[in-house]
Amino acid sequence: MPDEVSALVLRIADGDTSAFDALYDAIGPRVDAVCARILGPGPDAEDAAQAALSKVFEQSRRYDPDRGPAMGWVLTVTCWEARTVRRRRQRQREEPAGPELPEHPRTEDEDPEGEVRALLERVSEADRQVILASLEQGERPAIGAAAFRKRLQRALGRLRAALGVPT
Repeated sequence: MPDEVSALVLRIADGDTSAFDALYDAIGPRVDAVCARILGPGPDAEDAAQAALSKVFEQSRRYDPDRGPAMGWVLTVTCWEARTVRRRRQRQREEPAGPELPEHPRTEDEDPEGEVRALLERVSEADRQVILASLEQGERPAIGAAAFRKRLQRALGRLRAALGVPT
């Protein structure tokens, strides 16, 4: 005889919409707790819990009672969604701006663009092209956005190293 959660998931898989509330009451608190444990309390945990519950309801036909109780399947889906939200949050995190440089008044004989060009001479041509493309002064390579960001990150790291700036 299957446990209560397994029976409810099987009812939903068979199209019994009256089991939604009972299943939500049975798994909702555990799903919320797992997401909060992985992501910390807050909106990210709430988003992950909502996504996990939606997947459980939408994909109830994928549950196989021969593989174990439904709660294990529910928690697997929950952990997957929480990790997905965490990875998305990590990808979207902005790099720190770095130390603020003191402002100094410019004189007429200063050439900031020339100074930048001289600094860029310290890195390879490929790195220079990526950095200029990020400043919208050069032609962007025909690669995906993620690959471009990674190349830019590496090029800026090599520029910092060439300038002797600690990372």
